[in-house]
Parts: sequence; C-alpha cells; structure tokens
Amino acid sequence: MHSTDRPSTTMNLVVHIDAERANALWHIACGPKVLDEDDRFELIGGDAHTYSERSRKGGTVMWCQSALEAIVLSDYEAARGHGSWRLWDMAARGCESGHVVLTSREWGC
Repeated sequence: MHSTDRPSTTMNLVVHIDAERANALWHIACGPKVLDEDDRFELIGGDAHTYSERSRKGGTVMWCQSALEAIVLSDYEAARGHGSWRLWDMAARGCESGHVVLTSREWGC
C-alpha cells in the first residue's frame, strides 16, 4: 500500500514542551501595539470574537518561521491557560514568514 492509498486519519502525538523549548518556536516578539496597524493581520486560527477583544486588551505577539511552529506555540500557550490566536502578517515580504501567534500572556512575562 502506498502512502497515497491510505485513508485520511487523525493521529494523536504527545510532545512535551517546556518554556525553553517554546521560546525556540518564535524569533521576534513584541507587545500588542502592532495590532493597531489597519489591515495588517488576518486571523487564521482561533475565535474571531475573542481575538477582537484581546487585540484591544494587550498580550504578546510572536512571529514564527513556519506554520508548524505557530501551531505548536499556539497550542502551548493555550495549554498554559492563555488565550491564543494564529494570525497571518500581511506585511511579510520575501523570505520573511507571516506566521504569527497572539497570546493573552502579557508582554514581557
């Protein structure tokens, strides 16, 4: 049976990530002021209503190199009890990645 012949299935994978490993998933972070830029970010993962509320309240914005890093980081933040949303940075150019995670964790913590 070839891999293309297999039915689509979901697999659960347990990955243990501590704060040190989570910090390796992002390369630039800042406070939420950048969210004030009109039409810069597009929500790609998370609840639109709670994202709208969070973007006005604060948090931490983190850029990741890949979609997988953003997904894992977002899941890590949620597992730590923080709100977490995946965004696309429309200002990304060339080799820059537009994968962004917004977390309710306060900037600098």
